[in-house]
Amino acid sequence: MVLVENEFFQLYESVDKIFMLVHKEGFKLKDFETIMKQQRRLKLTSFQELRQALQTPASTPYEIGVWLPVIVLSISKDSMLVSLQVNDPHDALVQNEEQLNKQISTLAEEMGLRCQLVHVTPEQVVDTKNLIVGQGIAPERGTDAIVNYFENPVKKPMIREDGRADYFDMNFICEIEKNQWLGEKIPATEGESGINVYGEIVTALAGNDASLRYDPSSVYESDEDGHIVLRARHSGVLDIADGIVKLLQHLTITGDVGIETGNLDFKGSILITGTVTPGFRVRALGDISIEGNTGVTGAELIESLVGDVNIRGGIFGNNTMVVRAGKNIYAKHANDVVLEAMEDIYISNYAMGAHLVAQNVYLDEHHGKIIGGDTSVTQSIKVAYVGNQHERRTNLTVIVPDRAERMAEARALADESEMLKEDYKKRELQVAQLESFYDKMTQQQRFAFENSKQAATTLKKRIIQLDEQIQTVLLSVRLVGKEEISVTKEAYPGTVVQIGKYSSMLRKTTCGSFKVEGGELNV
Repeated sequence: MVLVENEFFQLYESVDKIFMLVHKEGFKLKDFETIMKQQRRLKLTSFQELRQALQTPASTPYEIGVWLPVIVLSISKDSMLVSLQVNDPHDALVQNEEQLNKQISTLAEEMGLRCQLVHVTPEQVVDTKNLIVGQGIAPERGTDAIVNYFENPVKKPMIREDGRADYFDMNFICEIEKNQWLGEKIPATEGESGINVYGEIVTALAGNDASLRYDPSSVYESDEDGHIVLRARHSGVLDIADGIVKLLQHLTITGDVGIETGNLDFKGSILITGTVTPGFRVRALGDISIEGNTGVTGAELIESLVGDVNIRGGIFGNNTMVVRAGKNIYAKHANDVVLEAMEDIYISNYAMGAHLVAQNVYLDEHHGKIIGGDTSVTQSIKVAYVGNQHERRTNLTVIVPDRAERMAEARALADESEMLKEDYKKRELQVAQLESFYDKMTQQQRFAFENSKQAATTLKKRIIQLDEQIQTVLLSVRLVGKEEISVTKEAYPGTVVQIGKYSSMLRKTTCGSFKVEGGELNV
């Protein structure tokens, strides 16, 4: 079929291929674009061949392209869509609606398509370059597993009517009863299969699974109505640390710690509704909360290894009492006592003759007082009043760490962490390999398996603790130069302010933010 013929060449189609027989050179390549627009079904396959043909007349034709069908059906890569491409919308086939749809059906049958085809009109074909004429039924992905845990009350201060924070009305201990609900997992679903345009089944993706993370020695799981539910093995105190649900053993002392109870040394958390009488000692792994309104007078030691200490009524230490916390210490007031916190100390009213050691020490910015004693921190002190009108010596010290020493400490901790991580990977792999055989294990084997899981969990917790320590050390290095002692109301003469190697005793009443600026203490 001859498509174009002029004095320069003859352009014709044969067996769906386009040939050019050139009689004479001189036809401009740019003018061939007009022919391309007129012959919509013509598709060049070799631009270089066309250029050479126009420049070099020959007795044999050049093959320069292909002759496209009037309509083409294309299948998407996922075999879910059938699209119609019309190469010449002005062709008689396209303009005849009945013949157009009949041809589409014929092509679909030849291609083995099994999906339902939509009816198309010539107007749609002109307006849309690639018209969707058929589609499969898409698979429905399964829903992801949903994990919910018991919400552990957040330890945060109550905000009083005057806008100040009350650090003594806080949720320190969350008690859990045996078999109480602690969490659950709604399993992922498999999803609904689909069908592609060829009539083939398309398997649906199952929803993403999720794991319940818990301490098997204190928490167990059960299948309840298709849900995997976590419940408490025994009564205790809820502890959700590092995303792992577990129960710490919890001891409640109704009344006072004294002759009737003796000294307490407990691997859990302790709630004391009364006080700790003079000379007695309370030590715990978790939190210690002493709720008596009278506070504590003359006890020997109150120590939480990894938790907080809350003494609601305040402290009279008689220069013999020590309070230590792996995290924070909260007290109404502190008299003649040593308070040592790995994190921060919060005192509502005043500290008198006390020795305070922490990262930060906070007293009420409107009324809080530090009178006498030594307050030593690594970051900041915030208080309303320091010292008194009698010029009682009061030492406020911010210890500035040595960068090199702290970085060496961080490296040592990192080395230990990396070593433990290698051990943890081996244990985790071992647990994962054995977990699939859990249903076939004997009771003794299951007990050993649970112990292995617990050992891996303990190891991971130690790794997390080390990493937290590393971050704390690095933070202390980054904060070097940002140390501050803030006195919002009055700092009396006799107050000694020291930040790093810079120190000064106040000679007159003042207030403000004391820092090292330009190599000097701005006192």
